[in-house]
Amino acid sequence: MKKSLMFFYIVLIILLLSGISLAQIPNNSFENWINGNPESWVTNNITGYLMPVSQSGIAHSGNYSCKLEMMNSILGLLQPVLNVGPVGVGIPVTQRHNTINLYYEYMPSSPTIYLVVTVSMLKGGQFIGVGVGSTKTAAGSFTKLTASISYFNSQVPDAATIYITLIDSLFNPSGVGSYALIDDIFFDQPTDVTPDEINSKEFYLYQNYPNPFNPNTKISWQSPVNGWQTIKLFNVLGKEIATIVNEYRSAGRYEIEFGLSTLPSGIYFYQLKVVDLSAIAEHLFIQTRKMILQK
Repeated sequence: MKKSLMFFYIVLIILLLSGISLAQIPNNSFENWINGNPESWVTNNITGYLMPVSQSGIAHSGNYSCKLEMMNSILGLLQPVLNVGPVGVGIPVTQRHNTINLYYEYMPSSPTIYLVVTVSMLKGGQFIGVGVGSTKTAAGSFTKLTASISYFNSQVPDAATIYITLIDSLFNPSGVGSYALIDDIFFDQPTDVTPDEINSKEFYLYQNYPNPFNPNTKISWQSPVNGWQTIKLFNVLGKEIATIVNEYRSAGRYEIEFGLSTLPSGIYFYQLKVVDLSAIAEHLFIQTRKMILQK
């Protein structure tokens, strides 16, 4: 009897701890809905007209998941938008998490459509970390998607924003009908390593912030050596569309702000190249990240 009681308490403690971990993201499994919208989340639904975000009875766990669907409107392709927080401004956090994770099913009608999740970590309203995860590969059963979070300093965030959408990089009407089911969103355990410890002796390209952005964003990077440094921008087809940096720079950390007001909404890639000309044998560092322009 005592062993059974002890086992019960152990299981209860594990469940409670699991609940505390997942509870950081409210309604993370989309079990609760109010007037056609997931509780604690903000959507771009137009009640009585178009509902690109809706409840689904197909779930990874529990009874429901959240369905994001591309729809046609009088203004053209309507891309679903899902933001966490009672008014879409984020949720309280108290730890430096490494990743955000979710489970999804995905049925795109075009190879140019992406399922995207972005997370921004804030301190006092200022961005201190950003992560982006995306896929364009169809998934007929629930699959895990992970977005790694890069921090710009050693501060501990006090808020997080989560943004989930389907986006067509070409804004093509053929994307109508594409959909994704989203369920069980959670942060991992916090990191104990600060970005200063990681990046002071290494090359590193940070995630741009804010992200998604319109029309301006910032890029930071770290180089421990002097060298010729370039940052170029590419579209999803791999075509180079802009050069943001192209010059010799000393070792150090840099940041640059730029705008993309003339480009359409979509996913873009930025690539850092650093050539160490002082080495006996020339060394080349290359790193690429993705960004989202959302107008």
